[in-house]
Amino acid sequence: MITGLNREPTISLDSKSGTPMDQNEHNHWGSHAKGQCASRSELRIILVGKTGAGKSAAGNSILRKQAFESKLSSRTLTKTCSKSQGSWGGREIVIIDTPDMFSWKDHCEALYKEVQRCYLLSVPGPHVLLLVTQLGRYTSQDQEAAQRVKEIFGEDAMGHTIVLFTHKEDLSGGSLMDYMRNSDNKALSKLVAACGGRICAFNNHAEGRNQDDQVKELMDLIEDLLMEKNGEHYTNGLYSLIQRSKCGSVGSDQKLKEFKESLIKYMETQRSYIALAEANSLKRALIKTQLCVLFCIQLCLRLLILSLCVLHSMCTLFCCLLFSMCNLLCSLLFIIPKKLMIFSRTVIRLERRTPRL
Repeated sequence: MITGLNREPTISLDSKSGTPMDQNEHNHWGSHAKGQCASRSELRIILVGKTGAGKSAAGNSILRKQAFESKLSSRTLTKTCSKSQGSWGGREIVIIDTPDMFSWKDHCEALYKEVQRCYLLSVPGPHVLLLVTQLGRYTSQDQEAAQRVKEIFGEDAMGHTIVLFTHKEDLSGGSLMDYMRNSDNKALSKLVAACGGRICAFNNHAEGRNQDDQVKELMDLIEDLLMEKNGEHYTNGLYSLIQRSKCGSVGSDQKLKEFKESLIKYMETQRSYIALAEANSLKRALIKTQLCVLFCIQLCLRLLILSLCVLHSMCTLFCCLLFSMCNLLCSLLFIIPKKLMIFSRTVIRLERRTPRL
């Protein structure tokens, strides 16, 4: 079970990242680290997706505490990337919540700062990206957010991504797999396929045993993903840049400038890569369509030839049969008169031989 304290938090700074954190949480994890040597390294999870999908609430459900501000509101509550910790099965969990940086269409300074902050909080790289979306409401905004995730973290990050659906209660006890099989949302199906079919659902209002069960389901899915990746976290060139910057003595403004320039180039490269992949996918689809059309034409021609052969055979058989019947009729026409003549001659002979009284 994930540990966490329910007392009113006091604000302190995380010594690793400089981010605000719960003082009780800081004391808890400090004593935990001193008193026990963890058998496994920390598990880093980044919550991504469009604003309002329930990222913060999902993070609270996983950590079993109000680590991130979450409530029904018409405005975005999460203003900046934040980090909180917990544990599950003896393993430390680090969750990074993200603001509305996957919906910004303009590449403003705030976007670059938040992306840099997200990278700093998840150094040396996340084990899992949880792409949060609401069940039954995967819209064009969700598609744009998923596209931005690829641009910010890279196309390869989909190999470390799990699609987490919120509002699990809307399934009414049904199966999430059945929901996906029956879904006609092609964009959602394409996203799930890109993530290796890894999906999970949360009811962020669940409590007690139900909450534990859904967290366990997610953690089992994460363990399977880590086994598939040999326990390795995701990384890219930007994480390497962040790590080099942390070790250097360059000022924060200069670091942000370098990161911004690298991020712009990285996002442009990813957009080109994604566009090329989509073009190749379209090209493959067109080739498959052409092959299918050619196959259908070939099949139709074969069926036409076969039909003509069958028709020719039937016509030949009919002609042969007609010829045979005509031949038989002609033969009968010749035989019958001949037989009648013979019969009449026989009758005449008999009449001549028979004496008259």
